[in-house]
Amino acid sequence: MDCIEAQGCINSFIDDTLDETALKGFLEHVRCCPSCYDDLEVSFTVMSIVRYLDDEETNHNFTMELEHRIAEKELWLKQQERTRIFKSITGFFCILAVLFSIFSVIMFISTDRGPKNFLTVPVYNSVNNTFNLHNDTKTEHTILYIQENDSLYEVPLQKSLEGEEGWTKK
Repeated sequence: MDCIEAQGCINSFIDDTLDETALKGFLEHVRCCPSCYDDLEVSFTVMSIVRYLDDEETNHNFTMELEHRIAEKELWLKQQERTRIFKSITGFFCILAVLFSIFSVIMFISTDRGPKNFLTVPVYNSVNNTFNLHNDTKTEHTILYIQENDSLYEVPLQKSLEGEEGWTKK
């Protein structure tokens, strides 16, 4: 902000009607430019005297009041900046949490929820009485393949079809 723009903002500053961007530029300029600060001080003093005409108390330190108002506005600007940063960081982490949740759900859905250590597949299934010619007991034979890591194991099983329950290792 240059001196001409700062001169145009003095009354708006005194009336507390500057927006955040204009206030920031005005305060930065007034802190660096002694001429504009003097003009602000004179205008603030005149406006304050007019406001306090009916006031009984005559001991007003308008320079201190002006410094207090400037410090108050600078503090307000810092708080606004912190609030903006906090909102940005909060928004970032909210988006990150949503993305993590979506990724977790996709990974949960796409993974196999069965046992990881083995896979059983019956390959050979037959009912016979080949080795047991004198007994009429029929058995069902199944070969179970178990995969563990990179190894594949073959386990022959048999089941009696007449009365006995369950599978037994052959």
